[in-house]
Amino acid sequence: MANKAKDDVESVRQTILDAAREASKLITDASALQIKAIADAAGQARTVVTAQASDAANALVVRNAAGGSDHDVLTRLDVKVDGLKVDIRTLTDGTATRLSALEKDKLDVEKSYAVLYKSGVLESFTDHEERMREVELKINKVMAWGAAAVLLINVVGFLVGRLYK
Repeated sequence: MANKAKDDVESVRQTILDAAREASKLITDASALQIKAIADAAGQARTVVTAQASDAANALVVRNAAGGSDHDVLTRLDVKVDGLKVDIRTLTDGTATRLSALEKDKLDVEKSYAVLYKSGVLESFTDHEERMREVELKINKVMAWGAAAVLLINVVGFLVGRLYK
């Protein structure tokens, strides 16, 4: 009976460990997806920066060839750099928002027991308690019938002893 209880406890412990491993794997997979999204955003930012730099370089060449002043070129270049800053900030904010949403929605290890396992564990414990009560009742019945049988045998033995004496 004690071994059965130890096996049940070990089974529940193993189930919880397996679930924790699965939760860790899910979090790792989600993190990998977010890292990929950040890398994609960085690639997009690099493309935007390259395009803006190319446009700025072309504008510089055209302006100087047309006889424009360096001040005009620097002003336009400054405007384009400001546009780049806004584009990069937009990409970064979007990624940060997705990461914060993931962190908010993820399931912590401390909270996972109540959400994922508590009802199953409670059902298992309730079932074990019910079965243990049934076994106790059966044992009590067997003990009572056994005691009655022993008493009856002693009474019969006493009466037989008195009759043949």
